[in-house]
Amino acid sequence: MRHRRSVRVLLALAAASSGLLASLLAAGPAQAGGPGPAAGSGPAGSGGMTGCSGQSCYADLWKYIQLSGTPGAYTTGPGVAGRPYVTLPPPPCYMEPMFSGPQFYQLWKQGSGQNVGPSGVNPESAYQHWVQQIKSNRGNTNGYWWTSVINLQVPGGCTLPLIAWVPNGTPPPLPQVPALDLAIYAYDHMTLPPPQLTVNPVTRSYVSLPTYVWAALRNGTTQQVTATLGAQSATVVAKAGQLSLTMTGPGTAYSPCPATGSSSPVGHPPANSGPGTKPDCGVVFSAPSTAATISASLSWGITSNYGGFPAIPVATNQTVSVAEIQGLNS
Repeated sequence: MRHRRSVRVLLALAAASSGLLASLLAAGPAQAGGPGPAAGSGPAGSGGMTGCSGQSCYADLWKYIQLSGTPGAYTTGPGVAGRPYVTLPPPPCYMEPMFSGPQFYQLWKQGSGQNVGPSGVNPESAYQHWVQQIKSNRGNTNGYWWTSVINLQVPGGCTLPLIAWVPNGTPPPLPQVPALDLAIYAYDHMTLPPPQLTVNPVTRSYVSLPTYVWAALRNGTTQQVTATLGAQSATVVAKAGQLSLTMTGPGTAYSPCPATGSSSPVGHPPANSGPGTKPDCGVVFSAPSTAATISASLSWGITSNYGGFPAIPVATNQTVSVAEIQGLNS
C-alpha cells in the first residue's frame, strides 16, 4: 500500500502543473495493478491480518470485523495458530488511501477551470459531488482522501464511492464482503474448549474395577461464532462429536462415548458396576500404577450456511493412581 500510494503522490506532484486530477484518478474507480489481493491473503491466509498483492492492499478492512457468539468460543486477537489453512477470497473492491487534504485540493483546483477534448469537458466534473468537502479539507492533514479500487479478478459490482474523505482513526467506506469471507474469519478465530473430566472412583482406581468417565464442555456441546462487518454477517456453528478414551499401561478403554461421557449421573456409576463389569464410558486397568493417564479427545464438527470447514480437535488428560486389591482379582 505504501508503494502504490507513494507512486501516486509523486505522479500527483508531476501533474500539478497541468492541473489534471483526472489524469490520476480518471472518471471512475481505479483498477488494482497486478493480480489484486490473492485468495488466502486475508485473516486465515499467509498474509495474517493483511490482504496484499504487492501493489494494492485492504489491510484496514479486517480490523473492523466484530465477533460475537458463545462466550469463550472465540478470540478477538489474531487467528488461532495451527488452524488448518482455508482459502480466503478477496472482496470485489475496496478502498485505499490516496491523497492528503492539501494535496487533493491542489490537484482539483488546478484542473477545475479547464476543459479538454473536442466536447470541452471539464476533467474534474466527476468530483463535483465532493467539491465542498474538497474545499473544507484543503488545509486538513488529520485524515486522507481514499479512492475505490476494483479487483478485476473477482466478479461482482462495486457499491463503494469513487472517493471519500476519511478522518484519522475512523474506518473508510467498507465493501460488501462476501459472507464466505466472514464465515472463514469466524472459523479462524474459534477457541473451542477441551473436555473437563470427572472420574469415579475419584481419588484412586483399582485393578479390575471399572473407572467411569464423564466430560463437561464449557458452555455446552453446541457453540457458535458470528463475524459481522457493517450490515453483513456470517455464523459458524460447532457441535461436539463423540468422546474417545485412551489410557497408559495395561487395561481396556471403553469408548467412543457421547460427548458428555457416561450416561449415568455425573460422578455416580451404576449400582451394579462391580469388579469385572464394563463401563459404558470409561476404562478398566489390569495392573497397578502410581501415575496412570486417562486421555480424552473429541472433534468439534463445524458447519455454516457457506460451506463446511475442517473439524477442530481438542483433548485433555487426567492422571490417576491404580491400586490392586487382592480380593478384586481372586
